[in-house]
Amino acid sequence: MPHLFLVAAIGAAQAVVSYGMSLYGDYKYPPGFTHFDYANPDAPKGGTMRMSSLGTFDTLNPFVIKGVPAAGIGELFRHADDAQRGRGGDRTTR
Repeated sequence: MPHLFLVAAIGAAQAVVSYGMSLYGDYKYPPGFTHFDYANPDAPKGGTMRMSSLGTFDTLNPFVIKGVPAAGIGELFRHADDAQRGRGGDRTTR
């Protein structure tokens, strides 16, 4: 059992502080970048988005096990994930 503590202590000494994480090669964006390549920083702000659905819900968190999430709430996360991966949020790409 003392050997396990020694291995854990050695592993903790190897920690590296970084501003980001990349699973595939170098970072795409430098530290302190202002916007993603696909985002237009001069885009008009505001607007309204209306979605309708039949039924009821009791949570806005689509990842909970109990409860009924609001219809379409997962689309918010899907589009954000697609955009971050560089695929855009366009439904025609799927």
